Amino acid sequence: MSRFLSLFQSSRGISLGMAFFQILKGCLSLYMVMLSASFFGAGVARDAWVIGWSAQIFVFKLLFGPVNEILRAKFIHLQVEKGTEYALQSISLLVLVFSLVAIAIIGITIIFADQATVFFAPGYVIPSERKVIAQMIKLLIPTLFLSELITILIALLNAYKTYFVPELFSVFSLLINIILLLCLAPSLGIYTLVISNYLSAILLVAVLSYFLLKKGVILKFKMLRIGMLQPYLLFALPFYISYTAGQFNGWAERALSTILGVGNTSVLDYARKFIDLPLTIVISITMSVMTPVLAAIWIHEKDSINYRKEFFVFLRIGLLIICPVVTLFVVCPQDIIHFFLLRGNFSHDWLTPASQTLFWFGIGLPGSALYSMSGQALIVQKRPAIYASLGVAAQVLPMGLNFLFFKKFGLPFFAISWSVAQYLAAFAMLYFTRIFKYDSIRLCLQVVALILITIVISFGLHSIVSDFKDWQIILFISVACSIIIVSLLYLLKMEEFDVLKKAITKLIRGR
Repeated sequence: MSRFLSLFQSSRGISLGMAFFQILKGCLSLYMVMLSASFFGAGVARDAWVIGWSAQIFVFKLLFGPVNEILRAKFIHLQVEKGTEYALQSISLLVLVFSLVAIAIIGITIIFADQATVFFAPGYVIPSERKVIAQMIKLLIPTLFLSELITILIALLNAYKTYFVPELFSVFSLLINIILLLCLAPSLGIYTLVISNYLSAILLVAVLSYFLLKKGVILKFKMLRIGMLQPYLLFALPFYISYTAGQFNGWAERALSTILGVGNTSVLDYARKFIDLPLTIVISITMSVMTPVLAAIWIHEKDSINYRKEFFVFLRIGLLIICPVVTLFVVCPQDIIHFFLLRGNFSHDWLTPASQTLFWFGIGLPGSALYSMSGQALIVQKRPAIYASLGVAAQVLPMGLNFLFFKKFGLPFFAISWSVAQYLAAFAMLYFTRIFKYDSIRLCLQVVALILITIVISFGLHSIVSDFKDWQIILFISVACSIIIVSLLYLLKMEEFDVLKKAITKLIRGR
């Protein structure tokens, strides 16, 4: 058993462990999506939840996103350069300042909730509907404080090489959400989501704080100097440009979807919930594991062979992890929407636009994974300005395209514009990392070939089983996809096959 557990101490092992938890959380999240579709459908109440939550995310990422992006890497840099005590004091000051900012923004938003409703939902003009959305914004904006606190606490645990505790208790939080939804949704309606969100967030803060205390990590709010914020704010400054563009792109997307009519905002959100699973896996591995590992190597070795090797290990794992999901979304999007969403209050009229949107999101997933990993590599190399510039382009491009063509092409075009922008920005970022060599190009082309072959074969298999039930088609393609991937790993002689074989062998032998 100890040998088996040792697999999860390497970069690959930690990444696979994180992927396992993210897949588990993703499955629970999908079940929550099914319950939401059944209880709330795609109407004003569900739109209000999406808009209220989007308002909180808009402010959260606009104010704190850039610092959160570089938090792990910069904290590790400060530990090495100025010592652990100084690094912890700087984080303590960050928590204090961000808390005060969050409280001020919460108060302002509650006072001006009606104006916020016009900003976030211009398509809603009926007073009764606007009132529902304004109420939801008031209820959800206070989670801004909890969201930032959770982000900082998780970053600290990751910096101290504790990766699985936050993921494990996030799973428990989702289970609580599901139980509350099943018990309270019939009587409380959409407000059940508000209650469950607050309860799970408060529980997660308590758990993360407990494990930090066990490690002796204590935030101290004495002897703080405002200059301690300088390393984080200066390093994150270029990102505020890209994050501002990103949040306004998200705002434009949801605002324009409200103009398309009631329900479109909910359907777009449902489609995004499906791509959240693979994206969260990749981003979690990138932020929690890849960034600290690459930062530690870069500090001592700079652009070394070891640095390039580790980067491409993470890149290949990320692309391989999302390969089955990409295949499912591209090959059988209508089966997925029909099985997961077409129940309860979710109307059959939304089947085609939802499945078309999911298809195009699936096309863009590999580009988004490459975007996330290449961006973090630029951060580790202390080249945030390049990342920020390309990040702005990745947000401005789809925003402009959406304004021009959303009425002509409808809901799926939001996914098309997103996919195009992700690929263009990702390839540009990868170029500027300057870590491409012949071997790395060959290895990446292997993964691309694997994904394309898997999709083509799965299309053929889907035509054979197209008369089956939705769940049977999804299960069949999932199993077939897994077999195809493992077979191609062997045929292409990719080292991930040996790692997988070794893990399975040790698991079977129990040692």
